[in-house]
Amino acid sequence: MTIEESIFNHLEDQAAIVALVSTRIYQTEREQGSGLPAIVFDEVGGGESEQDMSAGSIGLAKGLYQFDCYATTTKEAAAIRELVRLAFQNHINAVMGGAGGVHVWMCDFSGQSGGFDPDTRDVVRSIDFEIQHQQDTS
Repeated sequence: MTIEESIFNHLEDQAAIVALVSTRIYQTEREQGSGLPAIVFDEVGGGESEQDMSAGSIGLAKGLYQFDCYATTTKEAAAIRELVRLAFQNHINAVMGGAGGVHVWMCDFSGQSGGFDPDTRDVVRSIDFEIQHQQDTS
């Protein structure tokens, strides 16, 4: 399982998140015409693989992931962002994504932001985490 699949499964495993967004969890971008509220996540930079010059790859990787929480009101978008924060900030040194998931060492809060699209009237509240995880070295 990839780290992206593990993140997706982890979001789907959060009952409070699913209660608000249902199945509207996407990687990279929202489906055209999809409803709100919704979550979109993607790697936005900072990808790195840890190396040990004497032993080769030690199997650790990290990437910066952004979670965009879309809603029709600021209050709802902020509430979804808070649930995402809790789901990732508290995930330390454990498998993410269920059986066959990726071992995540740490989810380090990296920042948050917000926006509003006047054309669609969508509100977005974003949160970023640097996720350090075990990668497949085979």
